[in-house]
Amino acid sequence: MLNGAFKGIVVIVTSLVVCIAIMIVYQTFEKTTEANIFRLTDEIEASVSRTVTTEYRRYLILRDICSSAAADDSGRSIEQIIQDNSVIFGSDGDMSNMVNAIGYYHEERPEAAREYDIIRGEWRELPGVFEKKKDARYPDFEYTGSDTEKGNFYMVLGIKDTGMAMFFELDRDGFIDNYVKELVESVNTDFKIEWFRGIDDETAEVLKQQYRSEPSRYRFRPLSILFRYEQNRKPLIIEIPSLFELRRTILREDDMRVPPQKPFLVRAETYIKMIHEDGSYYHEIEHRAAINFLETVLIFIIIGITFVLLLFQLRRTSIMRDKEKEFVASVTHELRTPLTVIRSAADNLSTGIVPPEKLKVYGGLISEQSDRLANMIEEILLYSKFEDKRRSNEKTVEVDLPTLLLGIKPGLTALSEASGCKLNWGEAGLPERVDTHPEIITLAINNLVTNAVNHAYSGHDGAAKREIRVKIKLLIPDKLEITIEDDGRGIDSHEQKKIFDPFYRDNISRSRQEKGSGLGLFITQRKAVIAGGRLSIESPYRRIDGSKPSGCRFKLTLPCKVINNMEKADG
Repeated sequence: MLNGAFKGIVVIVTSLVVCIAIMIVYQTFEKTTEANIFRLTDEIEASVSRTVTTEYRRYLILRDICSSAAADDSGRSIEQIIQDNSVIFGSDGDMSNMVNAIGYYHEERPEAAREYDIIRGEWRELPGVFEKKKDARYPDFEYTGSDTEKGNFYMVLGIKDTGMAMFFELDRDGFIDNYVKELVESVNTDFKIEWFRGIDDETAEVLKQQYRSEPSRYRFRPLSILFRYEQNRKPLIIEIPSLFELRRTILREDDMRVPPQKPFLVRAETYIKMIHEDGSYYHEIEHRAAINFLETVLIFIIIGITFVLLLFQLRRTSIMRDKEKEFVASVTHELRTPLTVIRSAADNLSTGIVPPEKLKVYGGLISEQSDRLANMIEEILLYSKFEDKRRSNEKTVEVDLPTLLLGIKPGLTALSEASGCKLNWGEAGLPERVDTHPEIITLAINNLVTNAVNHAYSGHDGAAKREIRVKIKLLIPDKLEITIEDDGRGIDSHEQKKIFDPFYRDNISRSRQEKGSGLGLFITQRKAVIAGGRLSIESPYRRIDGSKPSGCRFKLTLPCKVINNMEKADG
């Protein structure tokens, strides 16, 4: 019996070690989850920024209009050119809600600016609007942004070599509502998005700090996450970048000579509040981390229990070893006793001190002790045979292969049809007599086809044609290849190495409580290896036509020697 104190010490020490390990793992998971949440936040913000940037590139058409104006030699006036180009920005144009008005002025007389109102379709004077403009020189154009006294926002582009400048009054709100908003919402369909604008920098920063967790505040609570004790519906606040912030991308990526602090477009503050329909926008990260953490904790507990059991087993083994020593000593003693009696009787007989009337008694004693000794030896040999688990090699036998396969096919066909599957059997060009392993062939085909019938299409949606294909062919010079294919649910890559383990069943089979003990593939694979063959799986697999179904392809190869007529005659 194991010592009680030893048990208690082992359990206590192991429990402490496991608890310390779990605490370390918890802190690691908390930091990792926190980092992943902030990474996800950055990714969402970057995605929104890229989406908005894509739409803002529509403003490049303003630069193209100035380019065409500079290159125009038709004799049209600048007002005619502007009026012709304004059509695309009207309510029926391809670029509506981008520009409210287009105007022009001479660099020497910026106070004499004229503007064409696209909405009203009329020209008007803009005296004094651009007198205090800030400008920046580029090889081709001059870009200037100005917040005018009337509160409008303009993009000003100089027309090369003309002394003229063209300006565009931007419809920022209309552009956001008609272009940016629709695209952002279509890209982020899992979120409910609220739009609001007109918030100053200080207020925006307060909002972002309010809804974005600080590292010291985050707490990882796996049980609450999994069982939703606290439903966290935390939103994400994102600032929509303005043209001012994206000027490098929108205007001139290859030649940016304006310092960042010198704007040529006035920034427009627009924000969105994104609320995920399933709760917090990072709930998937937390849920996955919670599952992984609890699995890790379970593994540590299992390791701790295994360690304790191993120590107990080692202790038990030590005790058993002591008992074995006692057994050997006892057997030695028992063997020595009859040997001593036999030797003593033999010595007495050889010296002649035994009277004739006692010869029969001595003979009976020797016979009795000899039988006792023989029985002891037989018992010891029998015990050793119980521990000896030798494995015999599989041997090939001569068999009529078509007849063998003909006997297998009907039962599997009936089984397939009963399950709503079609069994497509192909065995063209097989020899008649071969030297192979009929037992393994029968076992493999039965097991693999039965598995396909019971598991391949179970719970598999969209399988319009349920078919199982069996292909048998001879590989020159001495291999038989058996292939079983289906187009069912397949087997995950991380489980494909486990299916040949004894008693293993995949997650779907266990959850659906499907038939099978988990020994069929193990037995087939082991018998194939013993016979010098191989059983492999491919899921998904590539067919001859290039398609890649989601099902399984099992391929068995076995030694198979063709017996020709000459060999029959010699036999």
